[in-house]
Amino acid sequence: MEFKYEVKLLIRYFLLMILILFFISNFFINILTDLFLKIVYFFFNFYKKIIIIETGFKIENNTTFLILKECIASQVYILITIVFFTLPIKLKKIFKIWSLSVIYFTILNLIRIIILIGIYLKFGIYYFEKLHILFYEGLTGVLTGLIIVYFVKKEKIKVYPIYSDVKNIINKYFIKD
Repeated sequence: MEFKYEVKLLIRYFLLMILILFFISNFFINILTDLFLKIVYFFFNFYKKIIIIETGFKIENNTTFLILKECIASQVYILITIVFFTLPIKLKKIFKIWSLSVIYFTILNLIRIIILIGIYLKFGIYYFEKLHILFYEGLTGVLTGLIIVYFVKKEKIKVYPIYSDVKNIINKYFIKD
């Protein structure tokens, strides 16, 4: 009996677990928080005097912005990882579309943070709060879905996460011809 598929399945799910542990770790959150802080600092330092504090920054009028772990949206990285690492396709293709998806989401998330800070500075707290909720509860989910669908369509993937693995295992071990 050939176990090539099962070995690849175990490797994919093992990598999935490692990546999920990474994305929920403080190490990942701290790296992305520092990266976001530096990029936002670079962007807004041209317009306003900014002082970086521990998990955020202060702008010249003493307004404090915090980059919290919720801003990093590690749950989205986990979702993207689950979707792509549970597809029974070649590992090389998984890494390609997964990496690009993570990069796209990180860039869009950073743009979201910059836009929200800009809205606060230009229009005040009222519009910031309204758009922040819209972004956080709606737009982030839509963008995540669009990123996943884009890469599934682009790579012409015809299998389904988890379901295709379960179907293959059932057909191989439980349904006899």
